[in-house]
Amino acid sequence: MTSGNDFKRILRKGQCQKTKAFNLYYYANDLGYPRLGLSVSKRVSNKATVRNKIKRVIREAFRCNATLLSPADYFFNVKPNSNMKGLGAIKSAVAYSLDKKKICNITMNNQGKN
Repeated sequence: MTSGNDFKRILRKGQCQKTKAFNLYYYANDLGYPRLGLSVSKRVSNKATVRNKIKRVIREAFRCNATLLSPADYFFNVKPNSNMKGLGAIKSAVAYSLDKKKICNITMNNQGKN
């Protein structure tokens, strides 16, 4: 996802799942495949290399689970001071939250209400 309108739509109309490490917003789309959006602010870390590493780990976890996901837009907003010990913990938290609450079965009943 690259459009600001996509992010606004997810935040306004989508559902939210909160964890200790991040907030996951999701909203069904009609594209036929899942899309990913990320936000890792400077409050998470002042170092760009750390923020980019977190984004790479989340992208990899999303890629590994993408075949199980329904076509929707997924937006991860990483929280500062998430107390996640290592990047492996972040990856497992992403996989757990994508599986939790049966996100894999998002219904398309909210389509056409853009």
